Amino acid sequence: MKKNYILTLLISFLFAFSFQAQVVVGEGTVVNEEMPIEPFYKFSYSQVIYTANDINASGSITGLKYNANTETDLANSDYWDIWVGHTSLDAHGAAFVDISELTQVYSGNVTISEGEVSITLDTPFEYNGTDNLMVAVNETSNVNDAYDLSSHDFYCTATTGVNRGLVTFNDGAVIDPSNVTATPQARESYANITFEGITQSCSNPQAVTVTNVTDSTAEVSWTSPNGDSWEYIVLEAGEDAPGESDTGTSVSTTYTTLTGLNDVTSYIVYVRTVCSSEVSGWIEAFFTTDCAQPMAIPFHEGFNGDAADPANTTMPAPSNSADCWTVIDNSPSTAPSNQGWVVGYQFGTPYEGDRSARLYTNFNTGENDDWLISPQLNLTGQERLKFRVLSADANDLNHMEVLLSQNTNDPADFTEVIVENSQFSAEWTQIIVDLSAYSSASYIAFHVPPSSQDGNSIYIDEIIVEVTPSCPEPTNVTISNLTSSSADASWVAGSSGETAWEYVVQDASLDAPTGSGTAVSTNSVTLTGLTQGGEYDFYVRADCGAGDYSPYVPISGVYFMIPPVGGVCTDPLIVDALPYNTTDTTANYQDDYSGSAGANCGESAAYYLNGDDVVYAYSPTSDTSINISMTPDATYSGIFVYDSCDDIGVECIAGIGVSNTDERVFDMNVYYGNTYYIVISTWASPQSVGYDLSITENTCSDPVINFSVNACNSATDEYTVDVDITDMGSSTQYTVTDDLGNVQYAQAAGVLTFTFTGTQSHIITVEGDDANCNQTYTAISACQACHASGINCTLGDGFLGLVIGDIDNSGSGCSDDGYGNFTTMTTDLEQNGTYDLTITTGYSNQYIRVWIDLNDDYVFDTNSDELILDNHLIASVGTSTIQVTIPSDANLGSHVMRAKANWNSVVPDDACEATSYGETEDYTVVIVESLGINDLELSDLRIYPNPVDGNYVTIKSPINGDKYVKLFDINGRRVLSTTITGDVLDISSINSGFYMVEITINGYTNISKLIIQ
Repeated sequence: MKKNYILTLLISFLFAFSFQAQVVVGEGTVVNEEMPIEPFYKFSYSQVIYTANDINASGSITGLKYNANTETDLANSDYWDIWVGHTSLDAHGAAFVDISELTQVYSGNVTISEGEVSITLDTPFEYNGTDNLMVAVNETSNVNDAYDLSSHDFYCTATTGVNRGLVTFNDGAVIDPSNVTATPQARESYANITFEGITQSCSNPQAVTVTNVTDSTAEVSWTSPNGDSWEYIVLEAGEDAPGESDTGTSVSTTYTTLTGLNDVTSYIVYVRTVCSSEVSGWIEAFFTTDCAQPMAIPFHEGFNGDAADPANTTMPAPSNSADCWTVIDNSPSTAPSNQGWVVGYQFGTPYEGDRSARLYTNFNTGENDDWLISPQLNLTGQERLKFRVLSADANDLNHMEVLLSQNTNDPADFTEVIVENSQFSAEWTQIIVDLSAYSSASYIAFHVPPSSQDGNSIYIDEIIVEVTPSCPEPTNVTISNLTSSSADASWVAGSSGETAWEYVVQDASLDAPTGSGTAVSTNSVTLTGLTQGGEYDFYVRADCGAGDYSPYVPISGVYFMIPPVGGVCTDPLIVDALPYNTTDTTANYQDDYSGSAGANCGESAAYYLNGDDVVYAYSPTSDTSINISMTPDATYSGIFVYDSCDDIGVECIAGIGVSNTDERVFDMNVYYGNTYYIVISTWASPQSVGYDLSITENTCSDPVINFSVNACNSATDEYTVDVDITDMGSSTQYTVTDDLGNVQYAQAAGVLTFTFTGTQSHIITVEGDDANCNQTYTAISACQACHASGINCTLGDGFLGLVIGDIDNSGSGCSDDGYGNFTTMTTDLEQNGTYDLTITTGYSNQYIRVWIDLNDDYVFDTNSDELILDNHLIASVGTSTIQVTIPSDANLGSHVMRAKANWNSVVPDDACEATSYGETEDYTVVIVESLGINDLELSDLRIYPNPVDGNYVTIKSPINGDKYVKLFDINGRRVLSTTITGDVLDISSINSGFYMVEITINGYTNISKLIIQ
């Protein structure tokens, strides 16, 4: 029989067409984007936008494919629900699209083979080819109650600046796409995908790649299954993408060279295929041009981001050259707290804009060798360098030198010293350097060398390299010595050494001056005739003669306000009589003092003059004692007393500065003929504070009364409290009472004793001639919970280890005398929560009881809900895990938890009873309410790898937002404090060791362990 070749050929063609009927979108290799799913969490949900331009086809979509790395096995992430729908969105907003707008096309298990997930849809989706397409994937598998490894991930393609994906993930519960309660996290990328069942008649270019990027050129190449020619368009990032009707530059090859580009600029190149009767979609690739070598003059650098306030910004924002700087950390490995320069540091107070460069040196014992090196600059022998520098702490100044290299940016080539190694002020100071000796492509280095003084932090901002003007402007313009009607202005002459200037002082609301000012021949002047409470700007310019003037500086003037009464010590608010009571806020005054309150100003008073300040003056009419009380309405405030204006910030005679909002109250002796200056200020966060101030005279002065609680008499359960009146002061008698109605009297110095029984605390009140003599004391019972000692655990009985929640006493061993007081170890436990209690014992047949003293009566009662584990038997040597449940109505707060073990028989009802073999251990637990949604989500936070043997760790959280990270060493000392906007934390500056890391996102905090190897 003859073969039917025509039929065979037709079948082969249809089979080939069917096999090739697919559209691939995305070829990137970006990971950790959580799309289409996040295997590292039990549950995840994503919505991803694919543009019609990328798809460039229409028809019935019958299947989907995703690609993952080779490690991914979906062992715990293999049940997917998938929705597809048309969308008009080009980018995601802040919320998921309502799932009702999409069509569910698949629900079931998926498998992966050689890194590919291939899914045949339950219901094909008819794609119109015009709208964009949204694909939503919900991973719901939890058969194994587990998640996959952090290294398991799917490949994505970056879409810089455009949010093409939204994701959320957690370990707590399956996500309901119709009611997503978590705030989604945006992704500037999309998951690589293959749409099966449709095909492109004019295929999109593939593998668009940008290589050999310079400061002005780049090479672009691509592959293309069909087409005789192609078009490309180059746009700066952020510009609108081209449409179908836009025409690009035509080429007949699958590669081209882009020229005429600007240095340090982000671009997107779009490429499309031109077929005989149609064109494909535009396919993009992102790239950023290199730094120019050398960079042109003038050169301006402020390291700014895109959040700079134009009114306070003199440098480019965002900076287009911040990435061109080189940071080199040559500090020795022995440096105890080493960190490198941070370019674009967004905290602190920059001189201009929103960022600066900063080096943290505190606690590094001066073991620094840190370099901040500029891009190569084209010097011609006509330039100068200007920059601003600041030490963070006036009591611990930083030092630095500035060097120049006419060769490479290797530290060894910086042989020219242009600023000698010296300390810098805690106020922003401008430095100007003559560079006329250098006519070559050069580098400038800001170098912090080793020193005997480590300093705190040093900041650099507003760096300018420019042609030296014929009449250089003055520098370091300052305002000082403010009074109620005057102020002193001073400045430093410019590099030409001019001796004539013009200044302008004007209302702060006016624009900068352009005309003549007041002529002076000295570089300081006293401004008079100013109005109290008036706000002013001061400007000055150099007069170089023959009509040659410098610009007025600073650009926006030096702002100052003539202080109102009470703003400064020279014009204080007068306390003319006692008692004196007032309610006010420091916001009504201004910030005239800064730094530490001074010596003898009370505990933690450093920096408490950094906010707005108000000053009161009191001159007593006789020698007496006064009481000063200040109650603030905000945290971090202080009140300090000085006996002269010159001592403000130097030395107090009394004071308190603390972080809480408690009343600040103290007594002090004052003497006729002296004036006392009372200053209220803040730590500068907040900048101001409201307060109630009360100053009263103590008519009862200088009593000395001490209280002491004596030991408990175990036989009678009694304890005594001694009231030791050492000095009667000015009072003639005292009436001493307790809260049981007992009364005793004292008309001379001596000791009064009160007797109490039981565990309850009691209040003792001492009353003198008037209310100023009165004192109260709360006596805590000495008859507290027993120490169940005298038990033998040396053979392995009892607890070799105990773990519950955050309490990890896994290596406790045998406690002295069989009793271990571990109440400094604590954990939070939720009401109605169930927890694993892990116990390790070294001897068999251990009975275990665990109590929580929920009513804090120091009695561990077996007949109440205080018993959370009742004589559980651990029959064998080793580690056992038992589940315990906290009562749903357990009293909130801190309580003692007692664990008691006994060998070979049940633990006695009396938690204090000593048995022959076993052990008793006490811990502290804090009963808390059940966690809310965000608390639960933050409990899912993960840090990996951990332990880490590298420079970075990844912090994954289902809660969206910036992560405020603090790192503490084993001594509780904070070694790192930073905010990251992504998931990656740089720990390259941190030494090996064990650390606690505190992470706060949107007000919710997680504390975890981190081991750096």
